[in-house]
Amino acid sequence: MRALLCPASLKGVLSARAAAGALGRGFREAGADVTELPVADGGEGTYDALSSALGGEFREAVVSDPLGRPVPARWLRLPDYGVLHTFLALLYALLSALLGVALSIVPRSDGSLRAAAVYGVLGLVGFLGQMVLGMQARILPMFAACHANRSATCEAPPVTPGEMGDPGLQAGVFVLWAAGVPLLAAGMGARVAAVAGTGGLLLFAASLIQAAGTARVLRRAFSARCASPGARPLPARPALRAAHRWPRPPAGTA
Repeated sequence: MRALLCPASLKGVLSARAAAGALGRGFREAGADVTELPVADGGEGTYDALSSALGGEFREAVVSDPLGRPVPARWLRLPDYGVLHTFLALLYALLSALLGVALSIVPRSDGSLRAAAVYGVLGLVGFLGQMVLGMQARILPMFAACHANRSATCEAPPVTPGEMGDPGLQAGVFVLWAAGVPLLAAGMGARVAAVAGTGGLLLFAASLIQAAGTARVLRRAFSARCASPGARPLPARPALRAAHRWPRPPAGTA
């Protein structure tokens, strides 16, 4: 038997995640194949349900209530470097578009040739390169988490997309790209080889770190998930019988 457990929170008693865990323990003792998926309707327990599905960490801040009084509040910070890469890519797209319009108006000169080099770096490397990184940072962890949960061979808590990547590697890639693109554009525009070379080295280092992070995510997606303490193999599932088989045509017939 396979069971999908989707409880909401029990006010003042259990959170949605705790309720799913309690139900899961009972169903597993009965021999069921269990998937825990706590849910919420937008009220109490919504943050817990989102954090269990997306990861992240809770932060606290002081905000104002409807009467203007300071009150403490809790918010969830998601480790989403894909959005940051996309924001930078859109910024570079805007800058390159403005620079392209200016280049189409001003007469040709040495300065316009330098600006054309900056336009190329911002449009090709800054926009297209970081847009690809942003999409990969979003899509790859979701695919990896989906494959890891679907192909699990033991009873283990489901992994989330936020758990697949390494936040340290993702932060390093973002910082290197954020510094490398402006340095490369400035070096190309000012025709200073040292500055342009430094920007290129930063982008090359970011590419190597990104490759290491991608390999780590794929390894976690396709590796066995029975290394956790106390994990038990899933019960064997009965083979599905074919509901109907079409008879084979006699030999020599079309």
